[in-house]
Amino acid sequence: GATLFTWAGDSPGDWFGFSVGGAGDVDGDGHADLIVGAPSDDDNGANCGAGGFGAGGLAVDNIYPTITLGLSVALQSDGKIVVGGQTAGKMSATRFCADGVLDAGGHCGPGFGLGGRVSLSAVDGRANATRVQADGRILLVGVDNNGGNYDWVLARLCPSGNLDNGANCGGPGFGGGGMVTSNWGFGNDEAFDAALQADGKIVAVGWVGNYAAIDIGVARYCPDGRLDNGVNCGAAGFGSGGRRQTNFAYTDDPRTVSLQPDGKIIVAGAANGSFLMARYQGGPVDLDGDGV
Repeated sequence: GATLFTWAGDSPGDWFGFSVGGAGDVDGDGHADLIVGAPSDDDNGANCGAGGFGAGGLAVDNIYPTITLGLSVALQSDGKIVVGGQTAGKMSATRFCADGVLDAGGHCGPGFGLGGRVSLSAVDGRANATRVQADGRILLVGVDNNGGNYDWVLARLCPSGNLDNGANCGGPGFGGGGMVTSNWGFGNDEAFDAALQADGKIVAVGWVGNYAAIDIGVARYCPDGRLDNGVNCGAAGFGSGGRRQTNFAYTDDPRTVSLQPDGKIIVAGAANGSFLMARYQGGPVDLDGDGV
């Protein structure tokens, strides 16, 4: 019950301590460090040193008159920031240097995509989640219109912004030309989040159409984008053919996924407007470990 440490924010009302997260050993002193959130702090040059971020703590990528939405964000190990979302109706990604300048090349390295931006060939698509792999490749997870309805889409980019098609940044590549589409078969589907396993496999979660209802969809992909069906990348596999569809209520709306240290998969969202959380085994799916 004793107070061990007390820290103060930059100024009254900055909400210092609103959130706390582990950051690993950032300064290399052999001790784990913490990131403490202060959402009401104006993180400009005067508050955080000569470098600052953007203009007065704000970085804006304005491609007028194109409508651009930033829907997800991920931080690279070098401090660069990748924002996934939608540009002109297409799945897109934009990368900023650590100081908030668009990573167009020259300012903080060779650059990313075209002028710091990548827009994929999806029609009416968007990236709801952005993840950076340990090797620097960037995973975008979201949705695309196949001309009749909406499907899950996973796209993987090389650190340069080129699609990971097997030639642009080595290795077997990802899916067909750097993209994977999953159609669950009964109407509109949309992926909202993904988690990266230590072995390179990708766990994605979203909702899937079930005629008039909407169910939870969980899928696990091999590092090359194929479904983890027990043949493509190991004997265990996941669910049925690499996927598991679960119905809890008439309208299930899973939004986020996280992995436990033992490999179990936690999915959270809503079911008919109420809070929903489900746990899946990392291998053949067993909800909440009940043996069924």
